[in-house]
Amino acid sequence: MITFPQIQIQQQYAKIGIDADHAVVEQRQPKPTYEMKYVKPVLHMEQPLGDLSVDQTKAWGAYGRDGALASSNRIYDQLQGVYLQNLARKVEQGNRLADIPAATSAIAENAKELFLTFPELNYHGAASYDNVDIRYTPRMPVIEATDGRVEVNVRVNPPELTFHRGKLDIYIMKHASVEITPPLIDMRL
Repeated sequence: MITFPQIQIQQQYAKIGIDADHAVVEQRQPKPTYEMKYVKPVLHMEQPLGDLSVDQTKAWGAYGRDGALASSNRIYDQLQGVYLQNLARKVEQGNRLADIPAATSAIAENAKELFLTFPELNYHGAASYDNVDIRYTPRMPVIEATDGRVEVNVRVNPPELTFHRGKLDIYIMKHASVEITPPLIDMRL
């Protein structure tokens, strides 16, 4: 039997080495800074005084102290009635004097009445609980209000980023190789 020589081939693959460090990103986010200012509301109130008027003219008139003009007017208003009363009294006195049989002491009585009887003149006004007139006019309050508020100033701080580059080294750990081994050939045959 004849054997044929064989060629032996050995192949070795290449090996690639990779040395990689990842990139590092550091991130820091500062908080926003803000300022807050509170403005208080302002309230201003003012209450003007009301108007108060007191009229005591009738009360002083009830005491007879409301002035000469008012007293004179009051007496003048009564004079017609006083005149009629005095006229009636004079007529009565004249009738007594005319009645001669009964007029024994008519002259003495008339003289006595002349000094003891005075006309009834009312120089003061009527007394009443309602003699003082009081009037009050209220005034509305003046109110001014200024709104309060909150003032906020915000400043957003940007993020702080720090970047460390990574590395990537690719290298050949083992080169590829092919080894061919020829057969031994015996040439002596």
